[in-house]
Formats: sequence, C-alpha cells, structure tokens
Amino acid sequence: MARSDQERSDFPAPERALDPKPRSGRIVARVGYSRTEKSIDALLGCIRAKRHAVTRAGARNWPLQRKLQMPPLWTATFGTPTWMDFLRLNHRLTAADKKVGQHLLACMKESFLHSTFDRTNDRGSSYPCINHLFCSFEVTS
Repeated sequence: MARSDQERSDFPAPERALDPKPRSGRIVARVGYSRTEKSIDALLGCIRAKRHAVTRAGARNWPLQRKLQMPPLWTATFGTPTWMDFLRLNHRLTAADKKVGQHLLACMKESFLHSTFDRTNDRGSSYPCINHLFCSFEVTS
C-alpha cells in the first residue's frame, strides 16, 4: 500500500479539526515571534534566512508584520494554494533548510518574550506561536 506524502516525512502535519482534501485551499501559516528591542536585528536575520528557504520550497506571500500596540510582537505569514502544496513544501525542505529553522528557534529562545496575542499554537504550546488557517472563501465587493 502506498504511503501518503504526509507519512513520508519527519514533518508532523498540524493537528486539525477539519479534514482538508489534497486540493483544498488556500492554506495560511501564521508564526508569531516576540523579541526584546535589543535583539531585533538577530531575529530579522534569522527570519530572512527562513523566508528564503521556505519560499524556495513553495511558500508564497511572506509579509512580516509588527504589532503597533506592542512592538516586540511580530508575525510572519505565508501561504500555499492547497493543503497538498503545504505538505509538499515541508517535505521539500533540505537538511540545511531545517537547520535554518532550528537556528531561528534558538535565536528566539535567547530573548523570548511571552506572546500575548496568541496564547497557544496548533500543537498546544505557547512557543513559538504557530497557527494554520484554511481559507475556505474570499469575500469580494
């Protein structure tokens, strides 16, 4: 029996209450970061490297936002057209790409501030804050 893309990788698919089909989408990942003002340059360097790795693997539209009311809080968002594209993106990451992600986590731990905009992520922990969203339709005028 053939194994699904989801089973072939060390990437654990996000916990979900919905059961998206392979062509369901758009899928959006939102990652929250919090940093002290003195360590922002380090965070931005790590995020640039992570953005390069993930966009090379298929992520689209990667804005980095900073919360106006609470400047230490940052959010990086990226999307894929479908659920299968999201899973494939994570399978395409090379060992070097995964090291970039580990370096970003280490960078965050050095001066992590507890996030107040999202207390938990999809996996139930408060660090880092990662949420996966399913865009089921778009509102147009």
